[in-house]
Amino acid sequence: MLLHRVSQFIDRNRLLYPKDSVIIGVSGGPDSIALLHILAHILPAPACIAVYIDHGLRPHETDREIAVARAAAEQVGAVFHTETIPVAEYAVAEGCSLEEAARILRYRALEGLRGRYRAKTIAVAHTADDQVEEFFVRLCRGSGLKGLSGMNARNGTIIRPFLLEKKQTLLHYLEQRHLPFCLDSSNQDRRFLRNRVRLDLLPALEDHYNPAIRQTVLQTMDILREEDDLLDSLTDKALSTLGQTGDQAETASPSGQIEIPLDLFATEHPALQRRMLEKICWQVDCRPGFRQIDQILYVLQKGENGSEMHLQGGLRVRKMPGKILFSYPAGRSRFRGSGHSPVAIDASLPGPGIYTFSGIGKILSIRLENPAVLPQFGDKKKETLYLDAREITFPLQLRSVSPGQRFRPFGAQGSKKVNRFLTDRKIAAHERGLSPVLLLGERVIALPGLEIDHDFRLTSSCRSVLVVDWRQIPPEDLPASTDL
Repeated sequence: MLLHRVSQFIDRNRLLYPKDSVIIGVSGGPDSIALLHILAHILPAPACIAVYIDHGLRPHETDREIAVARAAAEQVGAVFHTETIPVAEYAVAEGCSLEEAARILRYRALEGLRGRYRAKTIAVAHTADDQVEEFFVRLCRGSGLKGLSGMNARNGTIIRPFLLEKKQTLLHYLEQRHLPFCLDSSNQDRRFLRNRVRLDLLPALEDHYNPAIRQTVLQTMDILREEDDLLDSLTDKALSTLGQTGDQAETASPSGQIEIPLDLFATEHPALQRRMLEKICWQVDCRPGFRQIDQILYVLQKGENGSEMHLQGGLRVRKMPGKILFSYPAGRSRFRGSGHSPVAIDASLPGPGIYTFSGIGKILSIRLENPAVLPQFGDKKKETLYLDAREITFPLQLRSVSPGQRFRPFGAQGSKKVNRFLTDRKIAAHERGLSPVLLLGERVIALPGLEIDHDFRLTSSCRSVLVVDWRQIPPEDLPASTDL
């Protein structure tokens, strides 16, 4: 029985728990309607939030799909919500396909709703048939083991309870219960590679080569997944020898860059080198393709010191004496050139609050606290500074470093030029636009994320603490704040 199998799959993979609420992507198609009905039987119906995403691509079908999805939600007692995303506009702006734009915006919208409804997960109706189609799509476009091993039952907050079920099984379930659904006309559009795989390639393979090709592919994907897990473990071990933990917050420098020693990297097997580069790029929110990884390897093996690879979003991979540098020299934005020109910051901070600097991908949080409650903030991570607030008045200024600026680093006997301090911290000149100074008038009181001026250190007589937090903006969670 389908309900029993899916319930066991959910339990075995720990996808949902009894008190969880879940966002369910419901397109009105048979797979998603079946998913909504089954999850509403497994969980309390009010814990299920059915969401229809309008991609704006098929306006003549949207009303019908929304009606069917809403009726299905009402029938099982689930919450229903619709969301519209500008797929066509995004595809043009980002230079990607409609399929890619739809996927990016759809999951972004679902994740936003997950936060709004305080749901634990997002359930989507990918099936075993989708797995097989995805295998051939990725094979045609080029992919490594990870891509060919298919989708996982869980990927972060995304869960796939139907991953072992066939579409025909779901259709039979709906027909038995007389549950209406819609058929998406775009699924017949052969302009899309996935549709050509489903409508032409797979039937041809079944008719002329292997009638059980779908099952054969699924078995092959299981083997590839196990081998990929092994290589992934070896990659993590190799990265640990380079001082990389897989956690960007722990491995990046104060300016957000990552450095790895070139001599140790060169000793690893080429298969691991490729994976290591890919994982490091992932840590800094970049998703390189095969050719880009290949080009990086060529630069590292054959290029001169100073050779540089330009990747998406402003990421630069630079070969330097004895090391490889991953950085965003001009912040997280698309631009041409090396980005070595300084990034200008000049902002007035009228009071405590959260200030976003989108151009360099940073967020500054300033708040006043009683020193008695400081222990509740944990072990004082390097991004957070604590200053005695007794002589500090607003507004403060956050500015790029100016030549000749000086301050007295905490514990130092005398003052030091800010640029000299940054040099001592091994922050390259072209990265210093990401390390501004916090000013009281014209006096440097701190370098956010790095150091405070000694005269503003905490003492036993301190009655009020200025807490200064300077960190990367999480790409999936840009807070509502003042954008400067």
